[in-house]
Amino acid sequence: MTTTFLIILTLILWAISGAANGVTDTLQFHYSTSIFRKLNPLFWDPKLSWRNKYRDGDPEKGARFPGSTTWLVWTTDALHLFDTISRKAAQLSACFLITAAAGWPLWAVLPALVGVKVAANVGFHIVYSRLEKRM
Repeated sequence: MTTTFLIILTLILWAISGAANGVTDTLQFHYSTSIFRKLNPLFWDPKLSWRNKYRDGDPEKGARFPGSTTWLVWTTDALHLFDTISRKAAQLSACFLITAAAGWPLWAVLPALVGVKVAANVGFHIVYSRLEKRM
């Protein structure tokens, strides 16, 4: 992989990450005045769509399907989908840079992505699942 290609790929991935992050912030803070208000609110309106991950939209009834509240939450609504796109594009960019800097073959991007994902999940779990309950 040439340096020029790596730079262009990294910039494209960060542009995708930024665009997806722009969608999530628009949905969270400006949904009612955005272009998304004209689309299906059950998928696009975060005040409603967060319930899609639960059976009959009721958190008391549990997950709508296996993984809908964890690793497949990105399939349930626009906010989670674009948040996932944003994070994955940034993580993939980091993995291309890591493998290039280490001189590893291109296929090593996949195990690097797994490592980056595990590290991100550990950080998330520490804050979301542990510290939040102690405050």
